[in-house]
Amino acid sequence: MLRTRYEIASVLDTIVADYNAADKMIGNGARIAEFIQDLDKAVRPVAEREFQMLLAEKRKSDPGASTIGLQEKSYYKSRSAARASISIRSRSALIFRTRA
Repeated sequence: MLRTRYEIASVLDTIVADYNAADKMIGNGARIAEFIQDLDKAVRPVAEREFQMLLAEKRKSDPGASTIGLQEKSYYKSRSAARASISIRSRSALIFRTRA
C-alpha cells in the first residue's frame, strides 16, 4: 500500500502529503506541518505540567524516578486526583469549623 502511494505521488510529481491533502480543508502538506507545529506549541506546556505532576507523585514512592511509562500514567493520575480530592475536603471541613 505504501509503495502504491509512493508511486502515485511520483507520477503526480508531488509529495504524498500534498496529494493526500489536496481534497481536504487543510489544502497542502505545508499547512499540515504548520498545524502540527501550532498544536505542539499549544499543548506542550500543559503536557509538561501534567508530566511533572505525575512524576512528583511517582517520586513519593520512587525518589529516583525520571520517567512515567504509559502503563503507569492512569495509576499516578488517579493517585494525584485522590490526594487533591482529600485536600479539598480537608480545607472545606476546616473552613466550616472556623465559621461555626
